[in-house]
Amino acid sequence: METLKTTLHRLWSWDWKWCPTSSADLEDVETRMLKPIRANLTSTMIKIDEKSIIRTLAVGDEASTPSRVPLVLVHGFGGGVGIWVKNLDELSRNQTVYAFDLLGFGRSSRAKFPDSDPAIVERKFVESIESWRKAMEIERFVLLGHSFGAYLIASYAIDYPSRVEHVILVDPWGFPVQPTDRDPVPAKLRTLPWWLRGLVHVTEKFSPLAALRAAGPWGPGLVGTFRPDFKKRFESIFVGQSKY
Repeated sequence: METLKTTLHRLWSWDWKWCPTSSADLEDVETRMLKPIRANLTSTMIKIDEKSIIRTLAVGDEASTPSRVPLVLVHGFGGGVGIWVKNLDELSRNQTVYAFDLLGFGRSSRAKFPDSDPAIVERKFVESIESWRKAMEIERFVLLGHSFGAYLIASYAIDYPSRVEHVILVDPWGFPVQPTDRDPVPAKLRTLPWWLRGLVHVTEKFSPLAALRAAGPWGPGLVGTFRPDFKKRFESIFVGQSKY
């Protein structure tokens, strides 16, 4: 019922907008999420080229552990640096920890990808990580990636093995190679009504995040419905804050 109340409030408030999010809202939420961290924390925007910046957190005291190889955390699809909030204090006890928002996520730049070819898109992500490493002046690091982030750091390690001390894959993604003789209309789709097949064909061109944005004021509620684990995982941080 609380979700319905929040949605109705957004619909009828004087400052209503279809997509109830903004950069300011994201910054506010992240500030609240990171507030419980006890370790020394620095937030910066790292410029990796003329058009792109990567939002970066540095956690721990680098001066006290200069000989330790830093740990770099790479989040999964739809995530951001806030996803690590319950791990940062412990992980930074004996080494410096860096966490950044991948391009297109969190508070990093919404970069334009030049092609829909998955190999080219993957290459852009990998090269953005390498550009970030150069900008940070880090010689070697331990990479820890979750989900989509695990897939990307595995790709990075293949291309830049000399920069990687260890790779830690947490619930990694994987993508099978599509057979060249694949039927353009899978057997499962042939049994569906024509209009439903058309809907599937159209929606498969868009990411789930685009669907959430299109849902407007119902987007936050959909996240809560399909990913209730998010609320359970972080509800202790947002006690009494129904907005989040």
